[in-house]
Amino acid sequence: MKLPITIHQARLGSTEFKVIRPARPLVHAVLIDHDRHLDTYLDQDAAQRISGLWKLAASSPRSLVHLPMRGNRGPSRELPEDGTRQLDLVLLHHSLQFAPSRWKEIRGRLGPGRPQTVTLPGPGHTDEAVIDHEARHYQENRDLFHQHLHAETLFMTGSAKVFRDTARHFFDVALLHRAPLQRRHSRRRARDPHRVLRPVGLMTLTDRTPPTMTFNDHLRHLVERALASIPAADAGDIYAVSFLIDNEDDDPRQPTLTIGYNTETQARRSIQDASDQAEARWNYAFWIRNELTVVGDLTSDPAGATARQKWITELGLWYDEPTDLANWDSVIGPLAAQIEARFNQTCCQLARTLHTTGVIERSVGRTVPVIVHELEYYEAIARQTEAANPPGFADEFTPWVRNG
Repeated sequence: MKLPITIHQARLGSTEFKVIRPARPLVHAVLIDHDRHLDTYLDQDAAQRISGLWKLAASSPRSLVHLPMRGNRGPSRELPEDGTRQLDLVLLHHSLQFAPSRWKEIRGRLGPGRPQTVTLPGPGHTDEAVIDHEARHYQENRDLFHQHLHAETLFMTGSAKVFRDTARHFFDVALLHRAPLQRRHSRRRARDPHRVLRPVGLMTLTDRTPPTMTFNDHLRHLVERALASIPAADAGDIYAVSFLIDNEDDDPRQPTLTIGYNTETQARRSIQDASDQAEARWNYAFWIRNELTVVGDLTSDPAGATARQKWITELGLWYDEPTDLANWDSVIGPLAAQIEARFNQTCCQLARTLHTTGVIERSVGRTVPVIVHELEYYEAIARQTEAANPPGFADEFTPWVRNG
């Protein structure tokens, strides 16, 4: 991948700073601060070039990579809104120990810069097999992003490794993109071959959960925001909301909740590929993969992942990976089962709350069932979906599970 850039120099006292910018403005890239979360809107060209700049940050530990975006035109339905503002983005290596308070002065001293073209590896050079997700739990781990806001700029500070590992998400958005300034959500590709990432939802760079917000609060906050983002054009056609529960990297300590929905149009379209009408309607394999949010995802929701670990620890259920596999059945197995039960119960309680408070009805235009499920269906799925909804709301779904 060839990426045109400009290189700028600015001196503060005895220190000289090197700043890298894209040569062409990222006119279809917008970063919006919503107080508790930060969303970015991209078209295909912007996503591809940002992925290159992300990789450039990994290989330029002595430079500040500046992405000017705050002057770009934002999506009309997002702005203006109380508490929102558009931001620039700066990527930098943690070894720089750069103080964001110095940025405004440096930015004011930047000239036109020197043009240059750099050659970067494509997305195929990122080897997911070598990414140690378990290391995220280590206190001494430095391969994590840290965010700071100053002078209308978001500073993403991390190691070379974390920049390399996460650049691929922008490549995913670029490859799947079809129209400019659509909201995109990017997450790690699912292991199941049917779980195809669809370019729907929004890409959240970070969710700044206040220190006092519990995991339950965080869960409700993201789910309500996701439901509020349902397009008006789809709302009238929705017959069910999906609460998909999964364990990231097959780790019981990392349960996630993916929010989506299905429409009558999609169900009719899927009948030809399903065994019958009921399977087309209720089997998630035939649903639209519109991941509105993935709560607890290590990459797209790091604040939720942190809050989840704290929640599990406070329940007395957190465990370290055993060195002796013989300990799994006697020690780890029961703890993992309790984590699963508590997480499922929490999701069911949230669904009932969303019904009671009218969130479902406001988002869809009427009350529809919330299906709390996995990728497989069995009796427990039927029972927890019944628990998640008012009496009778799951009566079409549960017989299909029990008699299928």
